[in-house]
This record gives sequence, structure tokens and C-alpha cells, in this order.
Amino acid sequence: LQLYNVNERVTVEFRIKIIHSERREPISNPGVFSAPNNKSNVVLKVGKKKLHVSKEYLAVHSPVFDAMFFGYYAEKGKNEVEMKEIVYEEFLDLLHFIYLGQMIIPDRTVLHFLKLADRFEMKRVVELSEKYLIQTN
Repeated sequence: LQLYNVNERVTVEFRIKIIHSERREPISNPGVFSAPNNKSNVVLKVGKKKLHVSKEYLAVHSPVFDAMFFGYYAEKGKNEVEMKEIVYEEFLDLLHFIYLGQMIIPDRTVLHFLKLADRFEMKRVVELSEKYLIQTN
């Protein structure tokens, strides 16, 4: 631990040593969003399929979802929201990605991640996708 006094401000610098870390297991059941669960409180209808998700979790990852569910949009009080102009499989990939908190963009998903992350203003997903494209070219 070190303390610095610079221009009447105190800056604290410290280092953390991680002794143990548990890796989150991937969502093993691809149908995890297909049925209500104890953490889902809204249904997103994508085409003819339904995805059971958490408003709060999506809002944390996206200002668009935050405004949609907690702002002054018509979707605010709805239990089911229709998602237009979205490919179900692509959106499902994105949900798996953000729910897992992955740091690696799978090759087959990078382009639709960019498209969806841009639409829903998911800055971290955009950054990781761009980084992946730069590193692989």
C-alpha cells in the first residue's frame, strides 16, 4: 500500500493478488432462456420464439434495454416484448455471451455481435468484437 499527496489530493495505490478464482461454467442447457425461471421477469418474443430473461440484467448491459424497461417507453410495464428485425439464433448467442460474462468472442458470432451490440449500445461487446477483429487480421 502506498499513499501519494499530489495537488491536495490523496491517491492510494495498492496491488491485489488473486489466490483463488472460480470459473463460471458455461450455460450447459441451450434452452435455458426457453422457460421461465426464478431470475426471469420478462419475455422477449423474437420471431415465433420466446426468451425468458431478466429486465435488470439486460438493463445493466444496455442503455437501450434500460430505457425500454425502466424509461418512458411503451414496453416499460409489459411482461412480453416483441423484438423486431432480430434473428433469434444471433440474439440467443448474444444473451449467452452477456449472461456468461465471457471475455472471448467466438469466431462465428463476431459479426452479429457487432450488429446487435451497436443496436443495443453494448459498449463492452462492441469493444471486444473490434479487438477480436483487429487481432485476427
